[in-house]
Amino acid sequence: MDLSFFCDRIDDLIKAAGKRGFACTGFLDTEHQKYASDYLKVNTGRLRGIRYLFYGGYSGAERRMLVLFAPAFCCYFYRCGKCENVPDGADFSDILSERGISDDTDLDIYNDNENFCIDNLGSNISVSDGRDDFSVGRDCPAAAWMGLKAVAVSGSGYAKLNHRSYMGAVLALGLSRDTVGDIIVKNDHEAIIITARAAAELLLSQPPVLNYVGRDKVSLEEIKLDDDFAFDRNYSKVIISVASARIDAIVSELTGMSREKVKKAVSGGEVILNCLPVESFDARVFPGDVVSVRRYGKFRISDFAGKTKRGRLRLLVLKYI
Repeated sequence: MDLSFFCDRIDDLIKAAGKRGFACTGFLDTEHQKYASDYLKVNTGRLRGIRYLFYGGYSGAERRMLVLFAPAFCCYFYRCGKCENVPDGADFSDILSERGISDDTDLDIYNDNENFCIDNLGSNISVSDGRDDFSVGRDCPAAAWMGLKAVAVSGSGYAKLNHRSYMGAVLALGLSRDTVGDIIVKNDHEAIIITARAAAELLLSQPPVLNYVGRDKVSLEEIKLDDDFAFDRNYSKVIISVASARIDAIVSELTGMSREKVKKAVSGGEVILNCLPVESFDARVFPGDVVSVRRYGKFRISDFAGKTKRGRLRLLVLKYI
């Protein structure tokens, strides 16, 4: 990963937010979110009044966008003050629920800052002139600026579909990975795909461009997720035994790779431990840690379940489905 380029990109977005009132990234994985958050915390002086939030379309989303905004440009801020004490780096979904922001929020109170409202912050943004009724989806910073959509995909049940099936079908349309957020697999033939507005328009275009996922014919429709939408992730339970709690031993057991191949995967940045690339193949793993291995999936170390008769550690692992 070229971190210098990524940090330079964040600096560019900060400057853009200062000039236009807002700027946002595409969807970031947990690793890049961690780097972005750490970078902004260390370099607070670069922000110069710019605030930042993360948002993935619903509370608990893994893939989220980073949005930077200048409160002086935010007409919603000056009408209701809901964002006044929002901590930097917060998840916008939590802000919605904790602050009680909703489409029926009382916004009748005016103040002297209405002149900061502007008509066009960007090509995909509709901002009120300060006198019309407000809508969270249209006017609230993260919701309006990122314009996230939820697309429900339903198969016939002819074939079992999984996360990889949906991801392959979507990317085969030519969409870039940063336009696609979480893919919420509800069961063997239904899923919800969180996307950027442009990606949703392609997926929902007529005639349909996405007719099949895997071998199953599918239909798509846009849906609206409630502000309190939550998703209970599905896991498959795996019990493994390893000689030690080192990352190379655990990854080898989970993936079937030899220790040598695991070391190459670690060197290539393909093994992620708690959002960060593993730097040493002898790193220790503890209960609660999350391990991701490119091409093999994501795993949560649930618990150490004692030892075998031969003294090997027995681990209960939850594999993300």
